[in-house]
Amino acid sequence: MKIVQLITHMHEIGGAQVHVRDISRCLSEEGHSVSIIYGGGKEAIGDLKVDGVNYFFSKYLIRQIHVWKDLLAFIEVR
Repeated sequence: MKIVQLITHMHEIGGAQVHVRDISRCLSEEGHSVSIIYGGGKEAIGDLKVDGVNYFFSKYLIRQIHVWKDLLAFIEVR
């Protein structure tokens, strides 16, 4: 199965980032194709990267609500 997870940033270690990393690792080990799309404007740090998981940066995926950027993020992810 192809699985895509979205998170607003992966440049610092925190609860959400660790959770996404751990779920991605388990799903990848079970044979699923896992991708993470993240925003935040910075590179994902090494401790949050998992072998076998694809990482993609979205410049429109931000934490704050912004109607225009949210629409662009939706289009970009789609």
